[in-house]
Amino acid sequence: MYKHFNFPLSKIQQACHLYGSIIQHPTCDYFEKGLLMAVNSDDPTMFNTSINQEYRVIHEQFLFTMDDLKQISFNGITASFLSEDAKNDLRTQFEQAWQPVLKIQINI
Repeated sequence: MYKHFNFPLSKIQQACHLYGSIIQHPTCDYFEKGLLMAVNSDDPTMFNTSINQEYRVIHEQFLFTMDDLKQISFNGITASFLSEDAKNDLRTQFEQAWQPVLKIQINI
């Protein structure tokens, strides 16, 4: 069983009263300590967000690198309920799609 932390921005925003601001949330600590962090968009209609926005926040606000974002994406695959074969196939597909991303300047 994995120790898993989902990053829906809505949950972080709700916890800000404990930390004072979004940047003080221990997201980076969780990631650095090996907690299996993944990103999702929670309820995009209710919270006016998207998976792109979620990644943008962790990149811009928490200064996660492209390598970190890749690892977080792989974490989502690892934490999924897919079979191991399906996970491996998805990792291969993701790796192939990721390579061109690194060659261009993107706005995630």
